[in-house]
Amino acid sequence: MVFNGVTNQFYTTQLPFRDDCLSHETYPAPVALPMGNGRTLAALFEAARPSLEGPLGVALERDLIVALDCPRCGWHVEVFRPRTRMRQAEAVCPNCRELAQPELIHTVEEDSPLVDRTLAELGVPPYDIVRVDGAAESGFFLLAADRDGGAVGWGLGFSPGPGNLGK
Repeated sequence: MVFNGVTNQFYTTQLPFRDDCLSHETYPAPVALPMGNGRTLAALFEAARPSLEGPLGVALERDLIVALDCPRCGWHVEVFRPRTRMRQAEAVCPNCRELAQPELIHTVEEDSPLVDRTLAELGVPPYDIVRVDGAAESGFFLLAADRDGGAVGWGLGFSPGPGNLGK
């Protein structure tokens, strides 16, 4: 449905589906895991291991700024925030006022030193579907423990399951 606020018009439209368009990629139904984004990446790999073979890696689905490095004076600071949550003004070196260079990642392999970080530290939101890539195929896993939001501080006060909305 499309809404044009200038003319106060509503209408429906249908976009064409093209098999070769990467924007139309769909995931199969995810496997619900009894874990949330407060668990480590190593725990996610352990949970995914029974259904995937080979070395595992997680696709973060968003760029993550791991650190900022100043090219002028060598200042370095760990950040661990999604790129969309970082303002350019926050990347200014406090020593020489030069704009620091971000160190970006979007995948993490199981042999990375980052596997002991929590999924939240790696920018994975609560109740997200996480893609874990194996040697031959990918698995899709729902962080089901985050469903009610209570463990992650959403403060909703209700379980957003069917029939519970608005209570």
